[in-house]
Amino acid sequence: MKKFILVAVSLLVIVSGGLYWWFGVFYITPTISKIDLLKNQAIVGAHNQTIIAEVVRTNADRTRGLGGRAGIGINDGMLFLFERQGDYGFWMKDMHFPIDIVWIASSRVVRVDTNVPAPSNVNVPDDSLPVYHPPAPVDMVLELHAGRAAILGLKTGDALSIKPLLPHSRILSR
Repeated sequence: MKKFILVAVSLLVIVSGGLYWWFGVFYITPTISKIDLLKNQAIVGAHNQTIIAEVVRTNADRTRGLGGRAGIGINDGMLFLFERQGDYGFWMKDMHFPIDIVWIASSRVVRVDTNVPAPSNVNVPDDSLPVYHPPAPVDMVLELHAGRAAILGLKTGDALSIKPLLPHSRILSR
């Protein structure tokens, strides 16, 4: 009987330690980084629909954009913020999937470029990549899953609601 109890307690300790490690590494640790990630996201609303967009503000993040990622969710986006309105060019460097590009000035859609293709060859030199420009100065650009702009019903002149995902975040302040 003592041997049975000893084996049962040993197994309980091993299983408990394994569960603690599993939940500690795979569930608790990522929660901290997920909270940090939420601080850099915004809710973009149009026609009673919403997109959760990762907000990018630095030149390095703008240059990288969605490049190198495998894809983007149908309800996800990347929102590029600029200090002032201007003619900002966008390229598809290291992109593996097509996107819709929504050019925005003062929270209004200036134009929507749909189904912008990824380069057919990942080894295209940077100077050979096409650069896409807005038709007028913009202060924001929203990249979406290809086809999502049509599902949202976005068209030139539409007003967008843009607010931080977390209520007290200053991610959208300029």
